[in-house]
Amino acid sequence: MENPALISKPEMLKLVGLSYVTVWAKMTKGLFPRGVMVANKTFWVRSEVEKWHKNFLATAPRQVFPKFDKKQPIKKSKAGAAK
Repeated sequence: MENPALISKPEMLKLVGLSYVTVWAKMTKGLFPRGVMVANKTFWVRSEVEKWHKNFLATAPRQVFPKFDKKQPIKKSKAGAAK
């Protein structure tokens, strides 16, 4: 059996794009792969983190922006207008 590829904390954070506080909160709730201790350091199994990240991106809500209509003029704010 082949050993799984392990990644360090900085590598894991770079891969998922989240803060460690967020990752820790997700780990304590069972929503993120737990790290493994090797020589008093924590590492994550790369394939588990990549699988989690792929699922996270697939299920993340998407923000939809309204379409920009070039025909309508841009409304200017009246806050700075003189009376």
